[in-house]
Amino acid sequence: MDFDKPDDFFGSSAINTYQKGAWVLHMLRGELGDAAFFAGLASYYRDHLGEALRTRDLVDALECSSGQELDWFFDQWLDRPGCPEIELIWGAEGLTVRQVQDQGLYRFWFRVRWSDSEGNSHSERFRIEEASTEIPLGPGYRSPVADPDVELLYRKV
Repeated sequence: MDFDKPDDFFGSSAINTYQKGAWVLHMLRGELGDAAFFAGLASYYRDHLGEALRTRDLVDALECSSGQELDWFFDQWLDRPGCPEIELIWGAEGLTVRQVQDQGLYRFWFRVRWSDSEGNSHSERFRIEEASTEIPLGPGYRSPVADPDVELLYRKV
């Protein structure tokens, strides 16, 4: 089989794979925080310069820098196809986040930005682990925005 351009070899699924890989690193940074994430990357680079590597080497470096077990993160974002499919239901006092994908639940942080009834601005991350999670924003909340900084790879349904 011949290809006129290098991109023809990869096709759209490979492009999606590369984009997803970048997004997964973005979410991992949000999971660990800047200090642990960048310390882990520096250690990974320094300790393995010039070597052929496996994903496990990166996981080990990041676990060491963060003190967290990360197999769950890599299992759900790298070893599983797709991403969370989320239904957002805005109510009188908050937001319900429902995961509706067929392939099981994901665990992730979900940021919401809103103003309270007095006009004070709020931005907070909430841990989503269940099929349905209630996020209280308070009575009279205004101007809500889900994932305002585009921190999560998901499909809105």
